[in-house]
Amino acid sequence: MDRKLILNSGVEFIGKAFGATTECVSTLVYNSSMVGYQELISDPEYYNRILLLSYPLVGNYGITDDDYEAKSLTIKGLIVREYNDKPSNFRYTKTLAEVLEDAHIPGIAAIDTRMLMRILRDQGPQKALITDCKTTLKQGLQILEKTEVPSYAVPNKKRWYSRTANPQFSVAVVDYGVALSLIRSLNQKGCNVTIIPDDTKINDILALSADGVIFAGGYHENGNNIGLIKALQGKLPILGYGNAHLKIAQANNCKVKSYKLGYHGSNYPVRNTKSGKVFVSAQKNDFYVVKDNKSPIVVTYENVLYKSIVGLKILKDHVISSQFISEEAGVLDDFIALMSDFKKEVQ
Repeated sequence: MDRKLILNSGVEFIGKAFGATTECVSTLVYNSSMVGYQELISDPEYYNRILLLSYPLVGNYGITDDDYEAKSLTIKGLIVREYNDKPSNFRYTKTLAEVLEDAHIPGIAAIDTRMLMRILRDQGPQKALITDCKTTLKQGLQILEKTEVPSYAVPNKKRWYSRTANPQFSVAVVDYGVALSLIRSLNQKGCNVTIIPDDTKINDILALSADGVIFAGGYHENGNNIGLIKALQGKLPILGYGNAHLKIAQANNCKVKSYKLGYHGSNYPVRNTKSGKVFVSAQKNDFYVVKDNKSPIVVTYENVLYKSIVGLKILKDHVISSQFISEEAGVLDDFIALMSDFKKEVQ
């Protein structure tokens, strides 16, 4: 037992190191998914945060070359209950510890993750330190106090492209921290994709002659493109995806409030408000939308557990948004249908 996790509430855990043995400080966030740890450690929505995986066994299927959600790992540190360093998976090319070490990201295992989850549930978000076991609690609290939490804004200042054979549509994605799975899904649905930084001006977006625009990913409090969204509404079909759903809501006179703990996992039920059908979804939400009576939005999906708004549309401006991920709900198909209808209208 050679590593230590210290929380700003004064609780400490002793565990075992895997990955890099560097020290790190950041906000602690959890995810309850049973599988998908490779996607989570490379998810831009967890950029620069310490990630706690509540499922007890991690590492057992290794890391493959094709399953990343970003071009590099995004988290600041990783916390697990039991780490398996002997994967059983014909696709794996590296172990989880190897890729963490290559990226200089510390991991800590063999701690009571159930207790840690209860602390988060009862006390809310925690600032955390992963350090050497020789660091005393007093020293750790001093480090936490003097160290600022790193920015959650994903650095992206370069335009890039993802093309497909026989494209039917051209889509511009405003990148707050977009996951590669979204880009792959758009390609599979016949879309050429241009990924652009989140500070791109409206004239530069219109110059792309795209059939639609997606605002995707990121952490809600990073960036402020509400003015850009307002300026684009009505000119092109728009999809707000992931936490960009919150910015779409704010651009249309809704308020955003924070959960005490948030929803981070892959089995949250969402209900289609029109059909009543319930879908299982993946969510990474720390904030939720509060509708204003003056807002033009129509609620399309709600979180069954909390009754919060996780999907909306504005018919007159060809805008839809979704805070959750679910292939079965067909949000991307709805957006493609929106682009198709818009094309017919302007012809």
